[in-house]
Amino acid sequence: MSNSGSLLLLFLLLILPGCSSEVPGGAVSGEAPVSNEEADKPTSNAALKARLTEIAESGQGGSALSGVQSALDDLKASDAPLAESLTTDYAALSQESDPVKIKSIAKRMADKL
Repeated sequence: MSNSGSLLLLFLLLILPGCSSEVPGGAVSGEAPVSNEEADKPTSNAALKARLTEIAESGQGGSALSGVQSALDDLKASDAPLAESLTTDYAALSQESDPVKIKSIAKRMADKL
């Protein structure tokens, strides 16, 4: 194979892997990527209660709260007063770093559901 043929082959090997329709994150181009928040969102009151119960047992905040705010926003459509009460508690929960307080707030929220 000639020198120019080798260079062409090398060039194609470097270029072609970038020609797929897949985008970072595993989505195919044209599809909206799903955020972690949406993927982790509890889809019902029972699921939200289960998530809050898990948080109440572990005492972990931070990423463990992923999806809770979005679920509370969805709850506003079906039960605005409950959603408002839980949103107030969630604001305190999301700012807390003490595991004992996290457990207490998450349990209080789960008990409301």
